[in-house]
Amino acid sequence: MDRSILPVIVGGDTSTYALGRAMNEAFDCEVICVSPAPITAITRSRFFRIWQVPMDQGDEELLGTLEEISAANPGAHLVLLANTDWFSRFTGEYRDRLSPHFIIPFPELPVWEKVTDKAHFSELCQRAGVLTPRDAVVDLHGAGAPAWRAPEIDLTFPVVAKPADGLEYDAVDFPEKRKVYFAKDPGELARIWGPLAGSGFRGRFLVQEMIPGDDTCGISLTFYADSHGDVTLSGGARVLVEDHFPRLIGNPIAMMTQDYPELVEAGERLLKEVGYTGFANMDVKIDPRDGRAYFLEINPRIGRNCYYMVVAGANPMVPMAADLIDGERPARVEGKRTAIYSLIPNWIIGRYLRQPRLGAQVKSLLRKGAVQDPMINPAERDLRRAIIVRLQKLNYVRKLRRYYPRPVGQYI
Repeated sequence: MDRSILPVIVGGDTSTYALGRAMNEAFDCEVICVSPAPITAITRSRFFRIWQVPMDQGDEELLGTLEEISAANPGAHLVLLANTDWFSRFTGEYRDRLSPHFIIPFPELPVWEKVTDKAHFSELCQRAGVLTPRDAVVDLHGAGAPAWRAPEIDLTFPVVAKPADGLEYDAVDFPEKRKVYFAKDPGELARIWGPLAGSGFRGRFLVQEMIPGDDTCGISLTFYADSHGDVTLSGGARVLVEDHFPRLIGNPIAMMTQDYPELVEAGERLLKEVGYTGFANMDVKIDPRDGRAYFLEINPRIGRNCYYMVVAGANPMVPMAADLIDGERPARVEGKRTAIYSLIPNWIIGRYLRQPRLGAQVKSLLRKGAVQDPMINPAERDLRRAIIVRLQKLNYVRKLRRYYPRPVGQYI
């Protein structure tokens, strides 16, 4: 393995630190963070170097910044990373300009478009023989006209509504904005469209029949498909607790890594169906009524909780570097170790586990110390950083008490 690796991560949040930590642990390398205002956990880290940029850089300005970084680090293998959909698309759109300077573990633009259009996701699942909830599409293209009315939805309520194109949705803002919307009946669904139309949003919204279940019914899968289209990394984790802040709802903050061979095989079929290469993350939900698994979406990036793969015993950066830097075709790496990945204090996790067997398993793992928080790194020595990271863990408790004081929904 060539060790002259220099990751360049665009972003400055907790997922940026987790990506950088995975790279540092794999290759003992420095990490460049490209951000206007990275969090203290990054600025006071021993292995991050900050490349500060102005707020809201346009595409040309960001391309110029990245080219400056390349010119300043001749001879290094620059691995371009991030954990946002917009940057994943950015790498696809400007691949010809970026690829002479950077290693890019993201899918190419045509594939990106296929997997991120949630309105076409059910077709992809059908071709791959994978279950996904029944859905319908509401197009707000003409929502500015006085006569516009949303179509009637022939689905069984309750339903979930979310933008078909997340980047288009990110461009608008309004007080009622949510990451996803839940509607118990047609009346509740109808009330979503007015604020959306008033915000200027003119894209499509996907409405899906809601699979019941609390947070613990969610499964996350992570893959790396190499430059030949073969999956060389796979693993999964069961969600224990999600963030319930309205604009972040659905983001796991505590998970239990596990081996899910059948789900991994189904996810691999989806990637093969579109000729996917690079990192991918998939959201799955298990129906507590019958145990069937429904695939909800493919994220064209490694995922903000990517460090759970390290916790599971498979650092995802190793097969990626073997493929894109060394040109090797190594044996597949699978994250099979059962452990806890958590951003929140251990003592609060049990409050949200109503299934006795799951609760006992998690309690046993915590008692054995089989738990890791990507932000709490023994290699870091800065006292101020340590204090702030632990205060942030406690802040999750405050948010949970406000937005999710007790678990709701069926569980498995």
